[in-house]
This record gives sequence, C-alpha cells and structure tokens, in this order.
Amino acid sequence: MGILTKLSLRSLREEKSRTILTIVAMTIAATLAVATLVGLRSVQISMYQRAVQSEAGLVVRFPGVTAEKAEKLQNSSQFSKTAAFEEVGESQLTGMTDQQDSGVQVYRLTAKDLKLMATPILAAGRLPQTSDEILVPSYAIGDGSAIGQRETVHINGQKRRLLVVGTIDMYAMSPIAGNSLVMLTKTLTGKRTVMVAPASFGGLHARMSALAKTAGIHPKTVTYDESALMIMGASGNAKSQAILVSVVLAALLVIGGVALIMIYTSINLTVKAHRERYGLLRSLGTTPKQLRRLVYEQSLTLALPALLFGYLFGIFGIKLTMTGINQMMRRTQMGFTFVFRADWLPLVIAGLFMAGVTLLAAARPAFRASRISPIAAIRTAETSPMLSRWRLHETWLMRHLHRPMATLALKRDRRNTARGTMLVLLTLTVALFIGMTGFMHNLLANTEQSRDTDLMVAITGSDQRTAVRKLITQQAKTKQLAVVLESSAMVLKGPYALTDSSMTVVAVPDAQFKKNFNSTPTYLNTRVQGTDANGKNHKEWLVPPTYDGTYALGNADHMTKKAGVTTQATLVPATEEPGLAQLIYHDGFGAMIVSETLFAQWQAKLGNKASDMQTVAAVKLSDPQDHKALVKALSTQFKGSRVTDYIAYDEQNIAIMTAFRVISYGFITLLALVSLATIINHVFAALLEQKRSLAMLQSIGTTSGQLTGMLNLQNALLLVKGGVLGTLLGNLLSYWLYRLMTHEFLKSFLWPWQETLAALLGLAVIWLAFAITTRRMLRHQDIDQLIRAV
Repeated sequence: MGILTKLSLRSLREEKSRTILTIVAMTIAATLAVATLVGLRSVQISMYQRAVQSEAGLVVRFPGVTAEKAEKLQNSSQFSKTAAFEEVGESQLTGMTDQQDSGVQVYRLTAKDLKLMATPILAAGRLPQTSDEILVPSYAIGDGSAIGQRETVHINGQKRRLLVVGTIDMYAMSPIAGNSLVMLTKTLTGKRTVMVAPASFGGLHARMSALAKTAGIHPKTVTYDESALMIMGASGNAKSQAILVSVVLAALLVIGGVALIMIYTSINLTVKAHRERYGLLRSLGTTPKQLRRLVYEQSLTLALPALLFGYLFGIFGIKLTMTGINQMMRRTQMGFTFVFRADWLPLVIAGLFMAGVTLLAAARPAFRASRISPIAAIRTAETSPMLSRWRLHETWLMRHLHRPMATLALKRDRRNTARGTMLVLLTLTVALFIGMTGFMHNLLANTEQSRDTDLMVAITGSDQRTAVRKLITQQAKTKQLAVVLESSAMVLKGPYALTDSSMTVVAVPDAQFKKNFNSTPTYLNTRVQGTDANGKNHKEWLVPPTYDGTYALGNADHMTKKAGVTTQATLVPATEEPGLAQLIYHDGFGAMIVSETLFAQWQAKLGNKASDMQTVAAVKLSDPQDHKALVKALSTQFKGSRVTDYIAYDEQNIAIMTAFRVISYGFITLLALVSLATIINHVFAALLEQKRSLAMLQSIGTTSGQLTGMLNLQNALLLVKGGVLGTLLGNLLSYWLYRLMTHEFLKSFLWPWQETLAALLGLAVIWLAFAITTRRMLRHQDIDQLIRAV
C-alpha cells in the first residue's frame, strides 16, 4: 500500500462526519441505480414469461426436420427445453356446421411433449391419454361437438371415431393452437417441427441459423416469436432492440444526471476542505498527477461501501415492493405475478455505472486539487467570491429588522453565492415531484370507470329468461336486473355507420314495448369516437339524429344480400333507457328494440333458428361480494354460457393501477430524494466548513442558541423559497401535462394538493433535521481548539 493511499484512508477515518455524508450521498445514488435496473430486469423477465406462457417458452420453430436430425437438434446445449410435433394433415369434424367448408390441422405429439405444449392452452377437459382421444378447438363445443362424446374425424381420407376429451384455446400463441385437432402418439414417424426455448438470447438469430444448417433445413424457414423476443432484446428487428436499449439508457441518463450532481458536490466540498493538506503535499514534492490519483482513489474508496449498501437497499426495496404487488394481484385472481430477478446483468451494470459516475464526478475536483498553489494553500488563501452590488445591497427588511442575529442571517443568505444554486436545485426538485406525481394522480384517477353493471351473462340457444331471472334472484340480492332475448341481423341498407354491419335486435315484453316505445321499433342510439374537420377528437352519434330512413335487415350468419325485414325506427338516446343501455354498452354500439311478438316474426323472416338467439342478463348487485358465488352458479347451471364479471375486472384493474402507481411514484420519489440529498449534503458540508467562524462568534459572547436560530433562519429561508417556487411550478407542470392529453382520456383536472402537502411536510422534516444537527454540533464543539487551528 502506497503512502498516498495510506494518507487517503487516514483522512477518511479522521473526518468521520464528512466521510459518512459522502457515503450516504453515494448510497442513495447507488440505491436508485440498483433499484431501477433490477426493477427493469424483473419487469422484463415477467413480461417475457407472460408472453411465452401459452407456448411454454418455445419461441423458435424448426420445421420439416427428419427424425435423425431432430434428435441431434433437441440434444443441443443451447436450449433449455424442446418439444416436437408432427403435422398429420387436414381433417373435418362432421358435426361442426361452421367448419364444413374448411378443414382443420391435425397434430400428433408424444406424451411428454403433449403435456408441455398442450397444458398451457387447455381450455376445458383433460389431455388425451390414448391414441383414440383428441382435443378440439374451444368453439367446437356446442356447435356439434361435446366433451365426452365421440366425433367422426376424416384424416387424409381415412374415417375415424375419436373421443373428445378436452378443448384448446384457439386464440393462444401456440403452434398447435387455432383451428386444429391434437392427438397423442407413442412415437413420431415422419418429419416433424421442433420447438425450442433458447438458454440464452445473445446472437440468437445467428446461432439458430447455424443450427438450422446442421439440421438440414434452410435458415430462412426457421421462425421466431418476435414479439416475445423483442422484450428480451433478441428480436431480429434492429429498431425494437434500439427501443429497448433506449429505455435503459434513458433511465440511466436521468439517474446519472442527478447522481452526478450529488456526488460531484460531495467530492468538491471534500477537496475544498483539504486545500491545506494538498498544498503541503505539493510542497513536499507530490506531483499534480499523484494528487489527481489521490482524489480518484478517495472517491472510489467511498463508492465501494456505497455500492454495497446500494445493492442491499435496492434489491431489498424492489423485492419488498414486488412481493406486496404480487400479494395484491393474487387476491384479485389476476393470473399474473411479477418475477423478481436480481441476476448478474443489472448488478454489473449498476457497478460499472457507479464507478463511471464517481470518476466523472471526481474529474473536476481532482483537477482543482492538482492546481492548488502550495503557498496559497498554506496561507489558507481561499479565493473569495466576487459579490455584485445587488448582493451587497441591504434590503428594506434588513434595515428595519431590529434583531441582530436575524439581520445577520439575512445578510449571510443574500451574500452566499452557493445558495442560488441550491435554491434552483430545490425548486426544480419540488416542482418535479409535485408535477409528475400530480400528473400520475390525474392519469390514474381519470381512468377509473364507473359501471351500472356488475355482471353479465349471455346464453346461446332457446329462451332462458325465466330460468336466468329465477337463478339470479335466488343467489343474490340485486339493485337492478334486466333480462332480454336478442339476436343479430345484418343491416343491408340503412344509416351509413350501420350499413354492412351486424346489429343487435332486442326483444322486450309486449306491454313494455307498448308503454315505453309506443309500439314502434326503436333504435337505442349511442355516441362513438369521431374526428371533426380540424382533426380533433369528439363524440358523435352513431346514427345521425336527423336520420328518418328505413333499415333493410338480412340474416347475419348467411351474409345474404336479400332483405328479410324492412322497417323504420324511432331514434332514442340509449341513456334514456338505462335498464336496456347496460345490455348494449358492452360492445359500444346500439340496438333495435322490438316486442316479443315482432321479434318472433322477424326471426322467421330472417331465417334465424333457436341457436341464433341468446338470452342476455345484466345485474347490479346490492352486495358486490356475491359476484363469485353468482358466477359459479350461472356457469354450473348454464353450460357454455359467457359470463362477464365486471367486479373481477375492476379488481384486476385496481391491482394493475396500484402496481403502476407504486412503481411510478417510487421512481419519482427516489429521484426527488437524490436531489434533496444533494441539498442536505451541501448544507451539512457547508456547516462543517463554518465551524471555525461560528466558534469565533461564540468566543465573543454569542450563545449557541443564537447561532442555532441564525442558521435555522437561513435554512428556513432556503426551504421556504424553494418550497413556494417549486409548488407553483409543480402545479403548473401538472396542469400543462394534463392539457397535453386529449380530454377523451382525462375528463377533469385534479389539483395536486396531496402531493403538495407531502412535499412541504418533507421540507419541514429536513428543516427539523438541520435544526437538531446544528444545535448538537454547536453545543459540543471545542471552541478553543477550533480557534487555535486558525
């Protein structure tokens, strides 16, 4: 260990207060960096696992691989897991009316691969256990097929009777999902498609192309789940990779900016305090290069424990936050949880980031230390700042304030050039905190939606209104209940917005139709998003209120061009019929209201069958806690019904919004704390520098209480000015960000009074900490020793 290194360590041990302050400042910066990087990494892994959940993580597909090549490919160490399936050909399910004209793909898998690939997309039932059992698409159930019954399947011209044991989600992101049948086989006999999950993502496309050549297939035939790989930065699209890198760099840039200011302030104040020591070292022959090295070593020495504390606090904080969010999401049965991941990548980046920021922050102070003149340093010839006439001018308050210590505090505050920098930083910090958190509050509060419906159920087939109404009233107490029979019709000719689109036809009792709708077909009109001539968003009626033409309706399923029904209708805003509006707002479009008698006549004219109708019920519960039991009862009694539980959706949205609020508020708060730490560090360091001058004031009779009051007033002036200016700017920033958003998203502006109060309370706590520390220091410092050191 060199002499300079020993001197550096000795200096750090002797000045414990300054050393601790610097380590605390660096620890806050390190904590912010570690928490941000580990948080981003955890969110990245969580989003990736969510994206590949339905395909079991198998994101790369090698098609048309022979049995010999497939075995070698699947044994590669570059994959964490693999699976293979065989495309047998196309088939038809004779009972499926919707699929008579189009075949479905048939896939065969071994038991192991079937469990891996089919389990995530299994919608109902179980997996096949023998070769005469199959999985069918979920839409097939109720359309000619049923779980537990045998189905006639034509595969490559051969007719087979297979047992339907389950259904698969046809919309899942899986190569065997969609319009397909899945079967079990003992072994794969022909060419097969090999699916793999990469063990690492670096240079993925190049490595997979090389493996494709060894597998005997063209590299261009290899396909990837680019949307999932984009999350991991392994997409073949350079633009998506650049976006991911930009997000990380933007976060590091923001953190680096505030961390650089804070660490630079700490190191610069330390160098100022050691001017005499550096001057003595120069007089003993120390070169400027050695002095620069000394400052760098000292800075990195302090950064090491700060980084370790940053690892501890950052990892623990993110872990605690994600655990709380996951517990909340599990209570809402959301099916998504954050995966905590603190692997080597974010930790190494955080370490390199802290080292780089520390060296960058120490560069200018190190240069200043190397330029110190030995004679000037020994004489303590600190260059005094040039004060302008404005700073020397006494204000009206100074002239009329007849309290010497208060007047001295005002003069010191006015003539302290560093106070201006601290005031600007404090103002920006308060403005950033109030503005950003206030905007987030507005954004989250305005996205909360209120519904008149807690639960909806749709049952396809014959009229089930009586049975549904009876079950709902038995299972739960309701505030409002509407049950109707409806079907769809194609608008062949009518209003522009409805032409060539499907329209809902709703049947109400004849007496209600006569009383509420004057025995006239009535279209419940709704407002939709539109754009005016200037390109601004606004709400407009789906059907113009002036429209008085006819509606030519045809069969919605057969897409016929022949009108079966032609009618006129009265236009009524849907909001005037709240009992029915809740039944149609789930798709955003209106509905044609007719009587039960007219509905039956239209059904016959349109050629609709009983299977084309559906019973729809909407209920508002007296006790929202009854929603789970009601959903279970409806699903049990009415097999194949579609139940929409808005209460469960709201709980999930609340969980998502809360998680988003915690993450965004946490990041904003950490940024604010970093800036505040810079101010605190500067004030405390300045207080340590003033110990001699304060001791001289004590030596002429000034009490420690008077000095404490003077310094408290100085700090109060700084915090009050920064708090007031920051509050004004923060509120304006929050309102400006609100105005940037269209009013379709933010309905009303909420002034950030809660955030303002939190910021002001934080400043009050800081002032109290300054007051306590100042009082303790002045009461316990050795005046004689400090004066002799001058």
